[in-house]
Amino acid sequence: MTGSTKSFTAGPIVQERAVDWLNQLESEQPYFMFLHLYDAHAPYTPTPEFEKVALERINSARPAAFDKNDATEMAKYRAEIAMLDSFFGDLLVELEKKDPGLENTLLIFTSDHGECFGEGGIHYNHVPSLFEATQHIPLVVHFPKNAGAGMRVAETVTHLDLLPTCLYAAGSDLESVPQDVASYPLQLAYSPNGMGYEVRDVYLEAQQTTLGEERLRGWRTANYKYLISRGGDEQLFDYNVDEVSSLLGEQLQLASDMKATLLNFFDALPIVDGTNAAVSAQDERAMGELGYTE
Repeated sequence: MTGSTKSFTAGPIVQERAVDWLNQLESEQPYFMFLHLYDAHAPYTPTPEFEKVALERINSARPAAFDKNDATEMAKYRAEIAMLDSFFGDLLVELEKKDPGLENTLLIFTSDHGECFGEGGIHYNHVPSLFEATQHIPLVVHFPKNAGAGMRVAETVTHLDLLPTCLYAAGSDLESVPQDVASYPLQLAYSPNGMGYEVRDVYLEAQQTTLGEERLRGWRTANYKYLISRGGDEQLFDYNVDEVSSLLGEQLQLASDMKATLLNFFDALPIVDGTNAAVSAQDERAMGELGYTE
């Protein structure tokens, strides 16, 4: 889909390319496929049939828009997600043709972020946000042979867990798969000892350079979220209650402890000497199809 306000390869085209690629594989050939559907981005332009249903349910669908003035736009966003869900259903049909019952297929369905509809004064955007609306995203996993089917993991998991999960599914021994404070193979969820941790803190950031002094770093525990901007503004939330009322003034010690943990974590990250690399015409074209370049 191209236009003056939105430019990317539309979901049906991506889906068609994915199916064509699958059909070229040998019947027993192992494969890895990453399918990026970009349709659920502003401006929200769902197809009429999905938009109609979403608008009819605007008062009953949950969660509701944080700012009631954003309810219509959020309904359109929800319609775009429903549209993607339909695409995904069609893809499952094609995947089952290669592997009936998906007995030997690891399938991961997730998102890179959510969207704000009024949280913190942010509308139809995710870039400056570390609110739960953008950070607490779906992650649904189908394991081969339906292992762990129906489980819901109470512990915090992150995208960092996806690499060890894929490595283990590909045949790596559990002992050789990276397991540290940053990542865990999700197969642990249905093992006798479960994920192996009860509390897991997570580092967050909103670091796009265009944010300037409003760039954010954050530390999220089981109950609290501490945020600090590049300009030095701090916030502390009990995010299970709300992310409106900062507790900074009444929880000074907690904020101080979380700030120290955040800064220690950040300071311990290795410094990498990077060099500029030439971008090939193929890579530039691929980034354009994803909407990252003009």
